[in-house]
Amino acid sequence: MDTTAMWETLLSEVSPVRREDEIASPHGRRFFRYWQDLCGEGEIPPRHAFDPVDVPWILGDLTLIEVMPGDYLFRVDGTRAVEFFANEMTGKLLSQYPFAERVGHMRMTYDTIVAGRGPHVWFRDARIRGKRWRFEQLIVPFSDDGESVTHLAVTLDTSPDLFARA
Repeated sequence: MDTTAMWETLLSEVSPVRREDEIASPHGRRFFRYWQDLCGEGEIPPRHAFDPVDVPWILGDLTLIEVMPGDYLFRVDGTRAVEFFANEMTGKLLSQYPFAERVGHMRMTYDTIVAGRGPHVWFRDARIRGKRWRFEQLIVPFSDDGESVTHLAVTLDTSPDLFARA
């Protein structure tokens, strides 16, 4: 399957997030506040502190990823994310992602977040299956040991009226 005809990236920006106002998505900002509350006194919240029951409003737009040696395992891929990207990644590795031309950039983004141990926002402007989309993903780290990043939570907002960027 020729996936290049399905996806054309027009703009891709990944930036660290220090403040809520650096996130365009209302859902992303709300999840960022939740994540900050889980941090407490630490830099990275413990994975066990995250409870999906606390965030029912974002579950369909939330992907949970486990950091593996040399790869990333998609533990849960939200239903709206699956519909939007037309791809189900639950239980699969990033290296198995069917759009091979995007795996390198995704890996680089996840690696940056793991190494930097902080949240990032990923804004993209793309033509997907013939339609132009602007969307934002907030990516936040979690830790099992308080030091290393062991999990990532990724939110997705595809609201067509969300972005004023040209």
